[in-house]
Amino acid sequence: MIIDSAKTRAVKTQGWTGMMVSPLEALKELYWWIKKIAENKKQQIQDPIPQATVVIDASPQGWGATLELDSGEVLVAHGAWLSYQIHWTNNRKELQAIHLATIAFARVCKELQITNLLIWSDNSATVFDLKKLRATDTLAPSLNEKFPSCANIQI
Repeated sequence: MIIDSAKTRAVKTQGWTGMMVSPLEALKELYWWIKKIAENKKQQIQDPIPQATVVIDASPQGWGATLELDSGEVLVAHGAWLSYQIHWTNNRKELQAIHLATIAFARVCKELQITNLLIWSDNSATVFDLKKLRATDTLAPSLNEKFPSCANIQI
């Protein structure tokens, strides 16, 4: 890095207490790093403790979800597949179940100011796709739209 070379040169010529004038290229490099740091998505080292857990499952006939709150209260949402959804793959049904559960529980989570939500699914392909951001073309915007107060949604 240019800034490191400039610092080394300044220490050799003026000692530890000397003044250093940063070269223009070094300043450009520093501004680049500042921009990159600002662009990065902040992540915590440890996952925060979820305030609520959504457990979701899809079957050939329909879907179901529970919202388990820290208080011990459990809310339930469920529904049957529409005629055109019955022929979907299990993975697609599971993604749709997650989407429908977010719609069903969004108001409650907003009212209770839930900022950390854990989503459980027994479909490993769906979980993998969500974690690797494969299925998020439609689902991630939906999660962010339905749960704008959630700083952290774990899957």
